[in-house]
Amino acid sequence: MQNRSYSVEAKIIGFYEIPTLKDTIESLQKSEETFFGYYLNEELCGVITIKIEKGIIDIHRLMVHPVHFKKGIASRLFNFIEENKKDCETIIVSTGAENVPAETFT
Repeated sequence: MQNRSYSVEAKIIGFYEIPTLKDTIESLQKSEETFFGYYLNEELCGVITIKIEKGIIDIHRLMVHPVHFKKGIASRLFNFIEENKKDCETIIVSTGAENVPAETFT
């Protein structure tokens, strides 16, 4: 799913060296990120990953399988993190400057 999702971003921004496109199963397992999945009818359709440090939630990945774009899955994943942030007061996320869908994401 990650490769399919981030391949769409790479095409949008015209940059195919996005680090997430080079991840392996081993690098994901060693990432120290916490992964949360979104399922529809037992199918994994989206994933969000976070790291928490000093009261700050850093969203590292937010991906949706392309066949499930425009179904509100990314918003649901983000809202899940926001609603369950516990003692964290800040959420940060980064994206490419040319990634208009991510820049306008609400």
